[in-house]
Amino acid sequence: MDDGRVTYSVLIFVSVLTLITGAIAGALAGTLAGKSVASNPVTAAGAPNAIVRSTLTATVSATATAGGSPVRNGSPFAGQNAPTPTMAVPLAAPDANALSGSVIDVVDRVNPSVVTVINKMDFTGFTDEGADLQPVGMGTGFIISTDGYIVTNEHVVEGSNALDVIFSDGTKVSGTLIGVDAFTDLGLIKVDVPISTVVPLGDSNALRPGEQVVASGSALGTYSGTVTEGVISGLNRRLDNGDGSSMENMIQHDAPINPGNSGGPLLNMRGEVIGANTAGIRNTRDGFYVDGMGFAVSSATVQNIVTILIADGKVSRPYMGLSYFPLNKVAAESLELPVSDGIVVTIIPSESPAATAGIHEGDIITKINGQAIDQAHPFVNLLYLYKPGDIVQVEFIRPASNETMTVPITLSVRPDIP
Repeated sequence: MDDGRVTYSVLIFVSVLTLITGAIAGALAGTLAGKSVASNPVTAAGAPNAIVRSTLTATVSATATAGGSPVRNGSPFAGQNAPTPTMAVPLAAPDANALSGSVIDVVDRVNPSVVTVINKMDFTGFTDEGADLQPVGMGTGFIISTDGYIVTNEHVVEGSNALDVIFSDGTKVSGTLIGVDAFTDLGLIKVDVPISTVVPLGDSNALRPGEQVVASGSALGTYSGTVTEGVISGLNRRLDNGDGSSMENMIQHDAPINPGNSGGPLLNMRGEVIGANTAGIRNTRDGFYVDGMGFAVSSATVQNIVTILIADGKVSRPYMGLSYFPLNKVAAESLELPVSDGIVVTIIPSESPAATAGIHEGDIITKINGQAIDQAHPFVNLLYLYKPGDIVQVEFIRPASNETMTVPITLSVRPDIP
């Protein structure tokens, strides 16, 4: 595992998709195709461990996928100044005097700004003239500005060569991928068509458990504008990605989230987006079915990441330059290591920041700036509290000599990793 890369370890719904004159139809399969299963996805004891990303993915032939992964579209703003967006509504505390609407009022106000996003890939390897773009997945997005910016999930647009956006009235246009941030599972798309309606961002920091919420999205990729309702079940949840990182400050709710709903808005009763739906939990380690556990990226996180993506086209994350595996009690006992928390360095390039500072393969990094690396504080999450150029004090143990040492490491910029 490279310290600069976050790869989601999830289960994804698989469906067979058929395009009919621009509309999406077909027989939707209920099969689950598992990449892997994440453990301890929430902070509560006895946490379930099957996270389901609610993105429909199309099946493709073995020969089609054998050519390798397509390259993600780059930012059109690379090397130039990005346009200043006209945001719908900046994050602000709700008006205490504002009257909450009914679910019908919320839907009438918001659904025109909810879109279906289709991820298309080219499996031929040819140029644009010879490309054979095929739909491989679909999810949901919501329009946040009159400039045509659309928020969705990173895993909805991952690996795309082209994107289609279908509006609530059935109009289909091409979208440009501005950028993504895998760590927060957010992606930003832009469409160059007139926009007449947008959805405002609300204040996720003002949410309270029990508050009524509404979710909207393209259920099964076909039923656009599908509405479900529920309540806020919990705040500040953590989702374990199964790769040593976790998504923080997540909103837990019980509004049903179906395949195709990934990237759709979670709304308060003022019709403001207070989260972007990203995942649900379906069963526990013991195989028990779990009902009503959906998770959304908070609007505070959305606001922060979208602002960066509009300006830069990417989120620059800090980088130590090492590969590792996270420790736990079982691994520590098996390897007869002196500690059960931290990360064991497995590969370290000679010119990386960590190597330059004196970290070796086999060293066990236990703290960053005095904060212990443990289940509640994964290495990647601690690392991402800092920015490129920051100097952090890294404590580590060298098992060969049983020495504990602390060295300063100057963080660099995480390189793009295909």
